Amino acid sequence: MMRTALLLTLAMLPWVAVAAPAPPLTDKQRLARDWGTLAGPGEYRFDGERLILRSHTGMRASELNNTALCTVPRITRTVRGDFDMTLRVLDLTHPLSTESQGNLGQFTTSAGLVVMSDDAYISFGLNQIYYRLVNFPNPDVLHRYVYLQAIMINQGGTGWGHSHEDGKATYLRLKRQGEKILAAHSFDGEKWTDAKDVLANQNFALPDEVTVGVFVLHNTHQVVQATFDRFTLTQPSSSNKLFK
Repeated sequence: MMRTALLLTLAMLPWVAVAAPAPPLTDKQRLARDWGTLAGPGEYRFDGERLILRSHTGMRASELNNTALCTVPRITRTVRGDFDMTLRVLDLTHPLSTESQGNLGQFTTSAGLVVMSDDAYISFGLNQIYYRLVNFPNPDVLHRYVYLQAIMINQGGTGWGHSHEDGKATYLRLKRQGEKILAAHSFDGEKWTDAKDVLANQNFALPDEVTVGVFVLHNTHQVVQATFDRFTLTQPSSSNKLFK
């Protein structure tokens, strides 16, 4: 009798299906979910939460927003309307001072955030330069800047640079708010520069739909890589203030 009652009780219990654990995301799935899609000749890999983006060649890049001409890697996605975008650049390959011996020019590596349309782009990031120019002092000193360029293809543009604090990471923020693109940077993620309106007093406009993401750029004959993390891309309401 007791055995019969036990069997009846067990039969009345709800059946609980135990789902198999979801398989871990592949690197390609992680990239698409958190960063975007790889474009240009290059490769990427993850080191924990960090993304390493690496070029294939030392061919000089012509236009960041032109897939046919650009010879360096970008990871991007398309957005419409206002957005907030942040990034930390942890490391960037130095341009080789030895390869420029006997040659004149500016030998650079750069990495950071990019905003692109068919006929314009804004690049904002860390720029490292060896200057080898006639009568230019200290050609073997590596100059590091946080720089911004806003370029209209075939029309020129504007730009600026701020000296970098050596030994520190580069934190970047770009925010689109209506007609404005606001930029700010930090070296500790807490104390930020005042937000600067990139397009103020410029004959420069972006369409509603743009491509945004991260890039590595250089004009050297070496393989160059950058290490990124803390990438965010959000499209908040107009009342959400990114820059305080």
